[in-house]
Amino acid sequence: MAVLRRTVGPVVGGEEHLAFDVLRGKMTVLPTAPETSLEEVRQAVAGTGMGAETWRDSHREPGFWRQRGRTLSVIGSGLLLLAGFVLHSLLAGGVALALAGEGVTAAHAVPAVARLLYLAAMLAGGWFLLPKAWHAARSLRPDMNLLMVVAVTGAVGIGEWLEGATVAFLFGLSHVLEDWSVARARRAVEALLDLSPETARVRDGDGEEEVPVAEVARPMPLRKLFVGSPLGTVGIFLLGSVYATQSGMGAVFGSQIGMSAAQISLFVAMLFAGALVLQYPIGWLSDRIDRRRLIFGSAVLGALCCGLAWLSGDLLWALLTAAFFAGGVTTPLYALFLAYTND
Repeated sequence: MAVLRRTVGPVVGGEEHLAFDVLRGKMTVLPTAPETSLEEVRQAVAGTGMGAETWRDSHREPGFWRQRGRTLSVIGSGLLLLAGFVLHSLLAGGVALALAGEGVTAAHAVPAVARLLYLAAMLAGGWFLLPKAWHAARSLRPDMNLLMVVAVTGAVGIGEWLEGATVAFLFGLSHVLEDWSVARARRAVEALLDLSPETARVRDGDGEEEVPVAEVARPMPLRKLFVGSPLGTVGIFLLGSVYATQSGMGAVFGSQIGMSAAQISLFVAMLFAGALVLQYPIGWLSDRIDRRRLIFGSAVLGALCCGLAWLSGDLLWALLTAAFFAGGVTTPLYALFLAYTND
């Protein structure tokens, strides 16, 4: 949303003229905005590496590529990476020789056909990330996508073709896992909203009247929300900072402690893999025990994992384990805070 506010806001006369529905993936240009053509808004959104269509058209069934394109590109990247490595190993005389036959001084040892397969794997794995990286570079706002593109390009520049292809594949895979996790949570919330009543009974001095829920629902001031649920209000605010740190600084942390590009990509992927695996058991527990205890336990587990990562230094298996559980409890915590606040 922040990227869209910065990019689309000036087009519609200011970001205060934009409203967002994260659950439905909907951005609305409010009536208060100056007259702006639909094409100008679409071009502004396209400049961020995203796509936009009018809301009345969004109810149509998405095309096959829109639904499965990212997944297919990552699968293709993995197959190309595997094919390239197998061919590289065969031509180099073994796996050990293939792994050793890379780098600035031995780049010539990578067969040309293996280089082509590795390059195709990089393009397939990063196909959907390149527009976002380009936008980040143009706006001088470097992000995780741009950092990965730089890492892959640098790997190719020093002759590490296998490592560059592995980074592109793992980073693309982490995004597919994240999209799947978010889509599953979105469907669950939509199913929950379908259970909400359409009407409510309102009592006044003259008796009781049944009216649509939309007429009695009112935005709640932040102060009143905090009084009603201080844990949920503060927790969601702090969790937003955790999300931003994980997404924006995970790769930076890896580079600071001397991880290779492939290890950084695996480290980031483990954050999302943990969310994918642990969201179901945590959701199952939230329906059976006090949510406050589960929130406390998840937060403690996440803090312990972060401490383990800090103490482990450059021990890769410990860092990956910590990332798995830290990411695994962070994503479900958002839903837990929302459910507790609603309670």
